[in-house]
Amino acid sequence: MKVCIFGLTHLGIVLSACLAKTGHKVTAIGTYCEPPIEEPGLKELVSELKNLTFTTDLKEAVKDADVVWVTYDTPVDNNDNPHPEEIEKHLQELIDVIPNGGKIILSSQVPVGFTREIIKRYQKQIYVAYSPENLRRGNGIKSFFEDPRIVVGTEHKEIFEPFFSTLGKEIIWMSVESAEMTKHAINSFLAMEICFINEIAQVCEHVGATASDVSTGLKSEPRVGPLAYLYPGSSFMGGTLGRDIRYLQGIAGEHLIPLHLIRSILPSNEYKKRQEE
Repeated sequence: MKVCIFGLTHLGIVLSACLAKTGHKVTAIGTYCEPPIEEPGLKELVSELKNLTFTTDLKEAVKDADVVWVTYDTPVDNNDNPHPEEIEKHLQELIDVIPNGGKIILSSQVPVGFTREIIKRYQKQIYVAYSPENLRRGNGIKSFFEDPRIVVGTEHKEIFEPFFSTLGKEIIWMSVESAEMTKHAINSFLAMEICFINEIAQVCEHVGATASDVSTGLKSEPRVGPLAYLYPGSSFMGGTLGRDIRYLQGIAGEHLIPLHLIRSILPSNEYKKRQEE
């Protein structure tokens, strides 16, 4: 299939290379340069692919694309407050030139309800799906090919299934809102795990326990699991996790939901950061 990647972020470059590797003809919008984040094997993979091209002509690239995948990062300020209006600007640019019947996949971090609003706002015959990004930075290529599932939120399963079925993964179909909320939930849960084990580590220091041993013992519990994000050490940095916590806090504020547990994550992480200074 002909796939257009709109947004040469870490996610965009990794997706471009991996989709081309699987056999799709991929056109990435932008001028390729070094990947924004160190990703083992990515530079070499991009250089060897003959079915991956780069262009700055968005209108030409999308006119006959089977699907356009939007992969821009959502900017955040110094307090991890996200600015999804920047994503809307990119979507407006795309919707202005995509033909009627075009298929758009959105993977940028946006608040639940955002994608539905975009669908309603722009009166054009397009099909939209939301699929939360799930690549692990520094291990993106491996995670793309080895992750057994992908979450897709759309009202048009029959439209998107031919493309997603080429990825060789279990497709977890749901509504657009559920897919957006899944991203919030995953990142908030990972952030909570990091804060949890760091608080356990603080207690360990005062009672003669070894935090790494406790982490190993904790992950041996079947109800927790060996892949849990339980590595005592530094706080989490950057906006990837903080963005979704802020989204949930904003939604909770609108609906007067206290969210006692989730609201404690960022203060716990800030306390850890101050200890590291």
